[in-house]
Amino acid sequence: MDESFRVLAVDDDPGISELIAEFLPREDDRFTVETALSATEALDRFERETFDAIISDYQMPDIDGLDFLQTVREEFDSDIPFIVFTGRGREEVAIDALNLGADRYLQKGGDPTSQYSVLADAVRNEIEKHQTKAELRALNRELTAQNHQLEAYTEQLETTERRLRDEIEERKERERELRRHKRLLDALFDYVPIHLFIKDREARHLWVSSEFYDDPERWIGKRDTEVEYDVPDEFSEEAYQDDMRVIEAGERIIDKQEYDETRDRYFLTSKVPWCDEDGDIVGLLGYSFDITDQKEREQRLRTIIDNLPGIVYRCEQRPGWPMEMVRGRVEELTGYTTEQLERGAVSWGNDIIVPGDRDRVRGDVDLAVENAEPFELTYQIETRSGERRSVWERGQSVQTGSDATRIAGFIMDVTENICGMDTEDVS
Repeated sequence: MDESFRVLAVDDDPGISELIAEFLPREDDRFTVETALSATEALDRFERETFDAIISDYQMPDIDGLDFLQTVREEFDSDIPFIVFTGRGREEVAIDALNLGADRYLQKGGDPTSQYSVLADAVRNEIEKHQTKAELRALNRELTAQNHQLEAYTEQLETTERRLRDEIEERKERERELRRHKRLLDALFDYVPIHLFIKDREARHLWVSSEFYDDPERWIGKRDTEVEYDVPDEFSEEAYQDDMRVIEAGERIIDKQEYDETRDRYFLTSKVPWCDEDGDIVGLLGYSFDITDQKEREQRLRTIIDNLPGIVYRCEQRPGWPMEMVRGRVEELTGYTTEQLERGAVSWGNDIIVPGDRDRVRGDVDLAVENAEPFELTYQIETRSGERRSVWERGQSVQTGSDATRIAGFIMDVTENICGMDTEDVS
């Protein structure tokens, strides 16, 4: 079934609402327009029905467009695309609308065909942008779940290592201990959905799970380089060299990414020393986890970020807001490179935000972080070339496992949204 966009047009002038309902479907047959003659009627319908975007006039008799927008954002906690479409334009109204969460601020007037073509483009773009953000959030949730799963597997491996050491320390007869642990490990390996292995001092397999191998028994007593298997010789040789680094030097190899070109799969492998009761290394314990699906999701996420109309970031909550990660259209928006921002050569708070807006932005961000609330701001930046642009930012403090507070968010250029207003009306 073809995709459709359901739009709610709110204007106390029925003629305008009818024009919107007439022209939008002409521009794009995916549009279905429902109309309301007041914000009160619109709120009642919004509570009961589902829409993909809202177009609202500013001056209306019962509730004006800004109060209507604020109610949708705060009381309904909705981030639905919201376009303010009004015949009365003032710069302060436009800024208030954007700060309250409006996605676009457009003025009525001029040739109807051209005017409603611009409106249709704006509504379509905001709906598609909103859908992209929703996909991004879903991918983030998937990646977070995968990361938690990997952490659980690592913790499970470390728990297994401690259990083995405790058992060995309690008994002097190595063969009896190994037999007992073999029974435990056989049961464990049958249920853990990853490839687990234990190797002796010579890097020969003592136990191998059946997750990746149909016949794990043919690996017992052999090194990776001694088993005939459909992987390149370099892959097996590198695995053996890693084994010897762990066994001979006591090095821990944690989450090493490996690529098997024969099967076109990515793996995350960890190996740690296995010690006896005297602390001597007698082999190694390890696991290998297929992360191909995660890599593909990461690539999709990078593609989405690269196509966002702005930048996503994570920064420290301290003077200057040092950027730890920034992706997207960084150079297009600021003139600076991602590398300059991430290594601190350029400071977002001290170099890019214009001096006249810094104190206001700092105060608003500090207050939002203190209250553990998201924030939305509109302010000006100065690009590397000296050009000034208006940007809209949405962000929120995040927990990263360290003592320092971090902020993650999204910044986009809204210069055209503000500067595109009729200059005579703004004045």
